[in-house]
Amino acid sequence: MNPEEKLRSVLESVFGPDGLALTDDDGPGTTAVWDSVAHLNLIMTIEAEFGIAFATAEIPELRSLRKIRARLEQVDGG
Repeated sequence: MNPEEKLRSVLESVFGPDGLALTDDDGPGTTAVWDSVAHLNLIMTIEAEFGIAFATAEIPELRSLRKIRARLEQVDGG
């Protein structure tokens, strides 16, 4: 599974079918399904799925799919 497929799987796991409709600009405050608890679940699920650990200080900055994708590209060497 490539990184984008993994991320889509994570989004569906955390947000249900609504997760597959999220755009790069979506994040907490743009959609009802992405609240603060869902944000923490998303981060923890991404960490588990990708085998990474985000620094505590960077978690609040990962507040859109665009930022999350950009950060995952750094991890993946992409």
